[in-house]
Amino acid sequence: MKQCKKFFSAKEFYNADEAYVVSNHTYTSSAKQLAASVGVQLIHHEELKKI
Repeated sequence: MKQCKKFFSAKEFYNADEAYVVSNHTYTSSAKQLAASVGVQLIHHEELKKI
């Protein structure tokens, strides 16, 4: 999932505390694994209300 790498890079560049990838679909297990390894949160668009 190339987006996780981009979000991780942006998170580090801007010294942000968190980074999110938002989708209206589910995530693959490999995307979840990559996101977890680089500290990026994967969320469904309906979860935005909670943030």
